[in-house]
Amino acid sequence: MTRSSEPLDEVIRAAGLRRTTPRALVLRALREGHGHLTATEIYERIDAGRAEEPIALSTVYRALEALEAKGVVAALRSRGGETTYEWAPERPAHHHLICAACGGVTELDLDAVDELVAEIEERTGFEPNIRHLAIDGVCAACGGSSGSSTPI
Repeated sequence: MTRSSEPLDEVIRAAGLRRTTPRALVLRALREGHGHLTATEIYERIDAGRAEEPIALSTVYRALEALEAKGVVAALRSRGGETTYEWAPERPAHHHLICAACGGVTELDLDAVDELVAEIEERTGFEPNIRHLAIDGVCAACGGSSGSSTPI
């Protein structure tokens, strides 16, 4: 059974966390969301499908923090301050280009990151674990290929 199909309680416990209702609800929202969601979007998805007493947005943030620390959730922090989250178990290393002008996010596989890891190891002996890299810049639609002066 893969982690994406196994019960959420098992995913939480396998990460070494205690199973709580908020953690399970957050993971369900992320697994069903198939992409990057903000804490507010996760909260809204939980709230919309829940007849019981709602959980607070601050509780969603605490659950995300615990799940991210254990590698069950990956966070993508933009230069503008917004953080989005995604389901991370079994997700291969992948990277993002984030447009500073429109906020668009493009996922990509980048072989150069493997080369960077090798160079860091060779030069310093440090073993980096780069599984989720965000690169800020300006996309082509917003003028990135026309020599925009926005810093990368």
